[in-house]
Amino acid sequence: MAILLDDEIPNAAYRFYNKLRALAWGEPTLAISMAKLMRAVGLKQSQVYEYARALRDHNGLLFHCADAVFECSFPDLPDFPESQE
Repeated sequence: MAILLDDEIPNAAYRFYNKLRALAWGEPTLAISMAKLMRAVGLKQSQVYEYARALRDHNGLLFHCADAVFECSFPDLPDFPESQE
């Protein structure tokens, strides 16, 4: 995944990305209340937005916030086959 090899992403934003991926484990998207997200990742709301914007600017995250819900998707996820027999 390109985001993992991007040396221009700040370390804190990269850690935030990994926590989002863990929260979304196995899913291409994540929808979580902002309050729950801040508790889970240990960040203030301003930091969540700062790191999400940094990741978006490097094509590693698409995100939207509305009604106190943070929604994101990971555009660089490969398409895995459903099953192979």
